[in-house]
Amino acid sequence: MSPARREFFLSRVDAEDRIVLDPDTAMDGWAIRDEDLRAWVGPRLTPQPRRVPDDPLPDLPVPALDRWYVHCTDKPGHDAFAGIAAAARGDASWRGVATLETGHDAMVTDPEGTARVLLSVLR
Repeated sequence: MSPARREFFLSRVDAEDRIVLDPDTAMDGWAIRDEDLRAWVGPRLTPQPRRVPDDPLPDLPVPALDRWYVHCTDKPGHDAFAGIAAAARGDASWRGVATLETGHDAMVTDPEGTARVLLSVLR
């Protein structure tokens, strides 16, 4: 996470030590544009523990599991994940990269596409 992005999240910490995002701003960033979906998602958003950006992953061996990357390409601004998808495509340790032309919450904005990707992983 870039320092600017980290600061963005940490500037939204409440008195209970949680990161609280404005629902409309968050859904804009996740490319949730359909008003019915926004009405459904908004009340379900929950704060994130403040330590999430600070806690390192445990220094443990990574299990030998198939790795897939799902690149959701509908971004309102810069696609910070395009480079990750490209790196995964060029790395033989990744079993595959799937692309969905939808936003961050693919299971909400493209449930059929998400199901297709999940089913393809099983093959």
